[in-house]
Amino acid sequence: MATFKSILKSGISNPQILYTTPTGVTTILLSGFIANKEADINEVSLYIRREGQDYYILYNIPLAIGSTLQPTDGRKVVLQPADILYISTTAPVDVVMSIIENVLT
Repeated sequence: MATFKSILKSGISNPQILYTTPTGVTTILLSGFIANKEADINEVSLYIRREGQDYYILYNIPLAIGSTLQPTDGRKVVLQPADILYISTTAPVDVVMSIIENVLT
């Protein structure tokens, strides 16, 4: 049965694992928000690591002071078993993401 989950991280920085898809499970990243609470412009990269190769959703995107970025802009991203979702930033950010785990394929 599919399960809705939230990924909530505060003050995370460079590089950090946000989520690892469990073995035998397919997950869908539904939406996400990355917030810059720092006093300077921040650069953000969001990527999936699959079998040692990195695949970027965002790459060094500038995030203005006090602003929020929606990395998938309403589009869904499928994460296969053992995929790892990473974030890399030049300063700490807060992250809120919604996923569905155990999706039947």
